Amino acid sequence: MDVKYPITDPNDSVLVNLRQSLAEQAAAYRLQENTNTINIPLLGHIHFVRDKNGIMMLSCIVAYWVYGVWSSYYVVLNPHYVDGVVPTWYMCYHFLVCALCLLALIRSATLNPGRVPDIDANVAQSRGWEPCPTCGKWRPPKAHHCRRCKQCVVRMDHHCPWINNCVGDGNHHVFTLLLFYAFLFGLNGFIALMLHYWYWPKCEACDKESFPVKHGLWFCYLSTVMALGMAYFMLMQSIAQHFNLLLNMTSLETMKIKSVHDVNYDTVQLRTCCKAYTDLFGTFHFYLWPWPCRRKRSRLSSLTIWA
Repeated sequence: MDVKYPITDPNDSVLVNLRQSLAEQAAAYRLQENTNTINIPLLGHIHFVRDKNGIMMLSCIVAYWVYGVWSSYYVVLNPHYVDGVVPTWYMCYHFLVCALCLLALIRSATLNPGRVPDIDANVAQSRGWEPCPTCGKWRPPKAHHCRRCKQCVVRMDHHCPWINNCVGDGNHHVFTLLLFYAFLFGLNGFIALMLHYWYWPKCEACDKESFPVKHGLWFCYLSTVMALGMAYFMLMQSIAQHFNLLLNMTSLETMKIKSVHDVNYDTVQLRTCCKAYTDLFGTFHFYLWPWPCRRKRSRLSSLTIWA
């Protein structure tokens, strides 16, 4: 059948089939995006990646946090606090770090890392965007398609299986806070254990037949290894993220560098710490940076990401 262009009849079979095909593609794409959304009563729709391996690893991190809080309180801090050795301010500081660490973990795992908005092809080309070879969606520079999250992520840094989520424009600042608070969490636990071993006297008012005190030595051995390992790895990750921010690069970009010849010096931009972290947190009010629950506007002017 010969088709004459332009088609002026809105009921033409070619236009009808084209509209139906586009609607089916859009519905399939929306369905694919909704697979990473769960509905929780009183909280509404929450971003959560349905990946079995990621959920298992995230559960291990939560279990680590629970054990760390339990062992640090019942085995180390509380017996000495009852004896008056540990001051109240240190107990408040310790639990504040624990709470902020858990809050940053939850926010990193449940925030959308940055969904690329729908945009006209001509506008996308004028902005220097490129089509994704996987999903066909127009995306800005530094955006990548994550096969686990099943979406293109704005300024994707990497997919972190420990939080079961990608790290992108929408949650990178919270992930940075998670690294910092996890480092403090491990460091505080290690320091308290060293004081418990070598400096603080043995508890007198505690119940020595209670389970945490009676078997406290084995809990302390395990906690020492876990706290020292957590503090070390979180420190290394924080340093790596810090230099990536200064160079305005993502982890995916740095992983592609095998030698000095692989560095594209045209895209490397050395920034000051103030500029880098202001760009990361979305505000120059530094007193707002430590709080994981606040609103951040996306780098894309057409999209607002809650963070």
